[in-house]
Amino acid sequence: MPNFIESSPAEDLGELECGGEMTAEHRAVFIQDHNKYRSLVAKGKYTIDAPSSELRVLPRASRMIQLKYNCSLEKSALEWAQQAQCGRVHSKDLHVGENMYRVSSYGSYLDKSFSEVAKQATEKWSTEIKKNGASSIDEWNKSIGHATQVFWADTTTIGCAITRCDDQSMSAICHYYPQGNYRGKQWYKPGETLSECGKYGESEVAHLDTGLCELQ
Repeated sequence: MPNFIESSPAEDLGELECGGEMTAEHRAVFIQDHNKYRSLVAKGKYTIDAPSSELRVLPRASRMIQLKYNCSLEKSALEWAQQAQCGRVHSKDLHVGENMYRVSSYGSYLDKSFSEVAKQATEKWSTEIKKNGASSIDEWNKSIGHATQVFWADTTTIGCAITRCDDQSMSAICHYYPQGNYRGKQWYKPGETLSECGKYGESEVAHLDTGLCELQ
């Protein structure tokens, strides 16, 4: 049985030294916003606006893991961001999931801070299903693929990077482990929120406020 607690303190990233330009503040935006959207799904509060969508609300998740931050994933994301130079070409690393977002190099976008880019990227990825709709939680297509990776229940860690490219545009990339988006597999198992926390022999804390299961 998991240990049920009322609140889930934010992950302390202040002592995390990954190198590069990313700061604890930037990492906190990525991890907190990812977990915010995973929480909405876990509690059955992720609503869908797309008129053509068969689902109006995503079903609750019986076990949605609270993501933690990982420096190795940040490093691999940064290496690819620097190599891709804001091009929308995915890396060949088959061991991680990957989301990419480009911020244009004109107008007000030039003044974007890393924290603003982190928030904008995570929101863009996570609201794809809200905007484009879905027929079931095992559906996968390019219009919702970023969101399904964000909501992939088996993913436990992320690491993200933001870089300025040669044309002055900016690129945000997050790497996910274990990776998601396996065709034909459910993004998560539906059911009563937290009902399967700790069910598979893992030591987990069930957070009643967020509906997320924290691995210990």
